[in-house]
Amino acid sequence: MNLRSIISSMALFAMLFTLGACSSTGTSASNTCTTSSKLAKTDAWVRLVTVNDFGGSTFTACKTGAITSLSFNVSKESAAQPNALLFLENGLGNGVEVYQSYSDYHQPISIEGAGKSTTITLKTPFPVKKGEMYTWYVQKDPDAGPLVQAASEKPNNTYTAGKSWYNNDTYSDMDNVFSVNIK
Repeated sequence: MNLRSIISSMALFAMLFTLGACSSTGTSASNTCTTSSKLAKTDAWVRLVTVNDFGGSTFTACKTGAITSLSFNVSKESAAQPNALLFLENGLGNGVEVYQSYSDYHQPISIEGAGKSTTITLKTPFPVKKGEMYTWYVQKDPDAGPLVQAASEKPNNTYTAGKSWYNNDTYSDMDNVFSVNIK
C-alpha cells in the first residue's frame, strides 16, 4: 500500500466511525424531544408577588410520551424560592383558586433566584400526547420574596406553540423562557 492508499483508508475508517457514533447518538436523541421557547431577547417578566400568584406557560407536546423534566429562567430580581410548587395540567390551566390549584400534577420544588435557570426533574413522569396542549406553572414560596419569571414581549415573543399563563389567563403578547423534555 502506498501512502495515499493508507491515508484514504484512514479517512474512510474515521468517517465510518464518526457515522456510527452519530447514528448511535441520533437513536438515543430520538427518544427525547424538547419543547422550548428559545427567545431572541428577554425583555419582560411575570411577577409572582403573593402566594396567590401562579405563573408559567402553555405548550404543545412535541411527541407522545412523558415529561421528565422542565426548566425555566427567572430574572435577577427574583428571590430564591426553597418551598415553591410546580403544577402541570392537561389542556389550558384553569384550576387556581387563592392558595390552591386543582391541577393534574403537582410537586414541591426549589427555585434558584438571581437570574439563574432552574431545572426540575419530575418525581413521576407526566404523560402527554403529541400535538396536544398542556400548561405548566409555579406558585411562589409563601415565605420568600418575589418570584420573577423571565419572559419576552411582542415582537420578541417568537414561541408559537404556547402562551404565557398567569393566574388563569393567557397572554399572547408574551412568552416565558422555558423548556420541557419529553421521553
